[in-house]
Amino acid sequence: MFEVKIWGGAGEYGRACFYIESQGVKWLLDCGIIKRGSGVLPELDAEAIRKLDYVFLSHVHEDHSLALPLLYKMGYRGAVYTTEETCAALPHYFSKWLKWLKSQQFPLPYTMADVDCIRYELLSNPMTWTAIGDQMTMCWGRSGHVAGGIWLMFRSADKILFYSGDYSEESETLAFDDPAKMLNETDCVSLGIVDAAYGIQKMSQEEGITNLLNEIDVRTAKGGTILMPVPIQGRGQDLLMILQEHRFKAETMLIVEKHLYDAAVPAPETVYWRKPDYAKRFHAAKEVKTHVVSDEATRCHALRQSGSMAKIIMLPDALLQSQTAQWYCEQLQSASEKVILLTGYQAEERLAHTAQLMKNTGFVMMSTYYKVHQNVNDAERLIHRLRIRQTILFHSEAMAVTAMQLHLAANGYTGADILLP
Repeated sequence: MFEVKIWGGAGEYGRACFYIESQGVKWLLDCGIIKRGSGVLPELDAEAIRKLDYVFLSHVHEDHSLALPLLYKMGYRGAVYTTEETCAALPHYFSKWLKWLKSQQFPLPYTMADVDCIRYELLSNPMTWTAIGDQMTMCWGRSGHVAGGIWLMFRSADKILFYSGDYSEESETLAFDDPAKMLNETDCVSLGIVDAAYGIQKMSQEEGITNLLNEIDVRTAKGGTILMPVPIQGRGQDLLMILQEHRFKAETMLIVEKHLYDAAVPAPETVYWRKPDYAKRFHAAKEVKTHVVSDEATRCHALRQSGSMAKIIMLPDALLQSQTAQWYCEQLQSASEKVILLTGYQAEERLAHTAQLMKNTGFVMMSTYYKVHQNVNDAERLIHRLRIRQTILFHSEAMAVTAMQLHLAANGYTGADILLP
């Protein structure tokens, strides 16, 4: 029997944080925020935090990780169990978040001193059941969402809990492990906490990529300029590969910020997380007219060199909040056929920010999806494959979860819950 308390992440987009208790063992799955205003924090219980035995982190992204220092501020003294890749990337995320809060004169929920209190234990032996204490075993595998990103499975007595983290089986560049391989023929999962961020939007990855490239071809055929803000991990690297391999119908310059490009360069430490053909594809794609820029001088040079040629500018800044994003918008005010191309989830505040940017600089907004999460069809396939009896659909707004419940019930599955923090 698993007791679950939802401190964030269900019925909303972001701040994933799930408290679990079974057989006297208490653990937490992720501890993130919603990046809105000064940050929407999970609804943490200080007394319960002090009694936690374990904290597991599925991946580095802000909506799963940025509230971790609060656990130590509230008295947690155990370790955070995660992968080496996630552990290495976290300090940058914490410092970037605190720096942004200071720049906006928002109160800080914690300091770098709290960040330094975090003690990490690195997970090893993927796709292997491993004892955690005397009462529980666990296993983990690649989630296909971001390098270092994982799903987690726990066995306590005769019950199994599955946590997908952010999960995708359709990444262009990232490998994933099938959690069904960790179940015996007679096993079923008692409780699944399953990523369903795309709700009842049922477009396949192939359809999404086709629509994306068609839109880009229409704009570049007119000599247009496309500003594409993306996260540096996961989706950003997938889209870079797609654009480098695409045969544009008009001469087009691809301008890529160095931080994004460097993160995509094949490296020994990321080989495990990539698909087997990734390095070969990346090196072949380098033949494309790609300009890597790192400062104002190289950006100005690339813009001058492109002249009236169509351009796609990839920024590792999914929220368009950086000075670099502002700089590009100002420099390109006089360009014609200029658009901001959004490829991920659009929160109300982000749309408002983008709308203000467009008003000030004359850009037009265009939105499409590149899938890095699951929709209801993907979630349904995973539910059936793992034989999940009860499911918490997370990473989606409450209305979307209700719609997914109805869809699943119409197909004979009534175990999907809408649970709120």
